[in-house]
Order: sequence, then C-alpha cells, then structure tokens
Amino acid sequence: MKKLFDMNNPVFQFMGRVADLIMLNALFLVCSLPLVTVGASLTAMIRVIQGIQAKSEPGMVKTFFKAFKQNFRQATVVWLILAALLAVMGYNFFLINANFTGSLALGMKAAMGAVTVVLLAAAGYVFPLIARYENTLKQHVLNALILAVAKLPRTLCILTLNVLPFALAVISLRVFFYSIALWLLGGFAMICWLDCLLLRPVLRQLEQPKEEKAEETNEN
Repeated sequence: MKKLFDMNNPVFQFMGRVADLIMLNALFLVCSLPLVTVGASLTAMIRVIQGIQAKSEPGMVKTFFKAFKQNFRQATVVWLILAALLAVMGYNFFLINANFTGSLALGMKAAMGAVTVVLLAAAGYVFPLIARYENTLKQHVLNALILAVAKLPRTLCILTLNVLPFALAVISLRVFFYSIALWLLGGFAMICWLDCLLLRPVLRQLEQPKEEKAEETNEN
C-alpha cells in the first residue's frame, strides 16, 4: 500500500509530467497571444523542457520567464523573419494556382515547397540553439542550417512533428477541429518534448568536444 502512494511510483511520476506539460502548454499559449512573441514563448518552452529532461532546472515558471526575457530579441527576430517568409511562400502558391497550369505550375510549386521545407527544417534547430547557447543570431541560423542537413533523419522526424497540427488542418478541417482541445490542453508542449528528445543526442555531440577539452585542461 505504501508503494502505491509513493511519489516515486511510475504512475505518479507520469501524472506529474503530464501536469507539467499542461501548465507549460498554457504558459506558451498565453505568452504567444500577441503573435509577435511566439518565437520568444517557444524558445522559453524549449528551455524549460531541456532543463526537465536534463533534471537541472529549479522551477518551471521562473525558468520560462527568465528564458523568455533573455532570448526575446533573437527569438523574436527569427520568428518574424520566418513568419514573413512563410507568408510569402503561401502567397506565391496562391498566385501560381491562379495564373499557371501544367508542368510549369508543378515545377514552380515544387521549388516553393523545397524552400518552405528548408525554412521549417532550419526552424526546428534554430530555436533550440537559441534556448541553449549564447551566440550571434547569424551563427545560430548558420548552425541550424548545417545541422538540418547533417542530421537529416532526425530533421525529417522533427519536421513531421512540427507540421502535424497544420497537416491536420489541410487534410481534414473536421479532424483538426476535433483535435483543437488536444492542442490547447498540452499538444504543443508534447510535440516540443518529443523534439527535444530527438535533439538531445545532437546537442550532446556538439558539447562533447568542449567537455573533453575541459577534462584535458584539468588533467594538465
């Protein structure tokens, strides 16, 4: 009976983690309401999840707003540029559908689709990099593009997870509307959690040389 109510019980740990994701999802949605702040809010959510998975962060709310404030400028610039570019891609698709047909239209759509995929793939890395490391914005974007190509299988998995809500809307509006409750309750935080799990080995690999250098320095 004692084991049943032990806080280290896997069931209690799972329920606690679900509660954390629901709260984190609410923080993300509320802080994203101005729309301009989506990038900073996303970066803050990523930072909290990175800390939870590494078991190194003290408090969720405190960490969230600290990361929100620290990374606001870089994350907001990236988000606004990304949103503008995606809007341009969407408008171009509309123009192509309205004015072109046949193989020419197909080729132009393929080109626009390729650019869109590259943008979304890089976005899957740039916000986690901003959340975790101090660097120039230019270097963050460059590193994100390099990682998106170098870690292609993970990139495809992350890309699939990130476009899932929008894919549902395109495939079936009915399915999307039925799933809205899931996204509002904790869906965005859950996707972010899975993204961070996929990125953990990549970030460890990036940090490994630094750790080895530190060990060599200590030994000398």
